[in-house]
This record gives sequence, C-alpha cells and structure tokens, in this order.
Amino acid sequence: MLDRYAEQLVAHGREHEQPQWVLWGNYLQGPVLTAAGQASEAITRIDQALQTAERMQNRAFRPMVYGILAEAKLALGDGDGAIQRIDDALSLAEQTLERWMIPELLRIKGNILLSAGIQGIAVIEECFQSSIESAKRQGSRMFELRSSISLVRCWHEIRKTAQARKLIEPIYNGFTEGFDTLELKEAKTLLDELAQ
Repeated sequence: MLDRYAEQLVAHGREHEQPQWVLWGNYLQGPVLTAAGQASEAITRIDQALQTAERMQNRAFRPMVYGILAEAKLALGDGDGAIQRIDDALSLAEQTLERWMIPELLRIKGNILLSAGIQGIAVIEECFQSSIESAKRQGSRMFELRSSISLVRCWHEIRKTAQARKLIEPIYNGFTEGFDTLELKEAKTLLDELAQ
C-alpha cells in the first residue's frame, strides 16, 4: 500500500509542480524497495532525493528519512552504517524538535542492534523500553504497539514468554478497530504464539 501512496505523491507533485511532494514520495519509496530486496536501490534513490532537498533547502522529515536509510543499510548487512544513520536521526530529531519520530527511531535502533549483534541484550531491551515510554508520553498507541512487538520478539527468543505476554496483551486489547493493519495482525500472531 505504501508503494501506491508514494507513487501517487510523486505523480501529484509533478502534476502540480510541487517538488517537495515528489521529494517525499521518493523518500517513501525507500521502505518499499528495501522490503522488496532492493535496499541498494533504496539508498541510491533516497541519497538523490536528499541532494535535491539540500538544493531546495528543504530539511523537513529528515530524521524519518535517516531512519529509512538506516533500515536499508541494515538490509545490506552494514550494521555500523545503520547505527551511524540512526544515531544521526535521533540527534537531528532533538535539534529540529521533530520528536514525534523518536519512538520509531528508537525502535529501529533496537532492531538494528539486535539484528547486527552489535550490543548485549540489556542495551537492546533498553532501546525498546525507551521507545515504548516515549510513545506513551506522546500518546502514540501505534508506535507503542510497534515497539512492544519488537521487544516481545526479543523476549520470545530468550524465553521471557510470561513477561512478553504481560507487555503486549493489554496494548493489543486496548485497540477497538484497525485489526486488519499489519501491526495488529502481527500482535495477534505473537499473542497466539505466546499462549502455546
């Protein structure tokens, strides 16, 4: 679905001569390409978009873009590059006051640390816990759910099953709609796995 919206954003921007929309559409194609196994193409496309953004002096959503780049770098096996990008994103989010992205950036950082085997489990858990707390402070239930899913996956692997279920069950049960979204489906699958 994101691919369709990204394409529509690019088409709309071109049709109405709004280059910032084209730029943001190109950014959003990054996760689509990464998920399709084309992380190298995602990085190339986003780097080109960032160069265009610099010429336009458009720095909006830069922390989000760095997060997308971090995930693409991780997909290519560049754990150090991914960590550098996500740390840049977190620092920039504080500088630009785009703090709404911090829960998601911390979740991405935890996933990078876990996937790349860069840190011990305590540091990884701390990333996910910080992400969850940040999401709660912002009242962002979807970011809280996404971060909780990441922490639960981590705990499930190290057999903290009871703790994992205790974390995710009330968050999942707090939703009254949107059960067809990827995150809620994933949470339900995890709950079913944890119950076995």
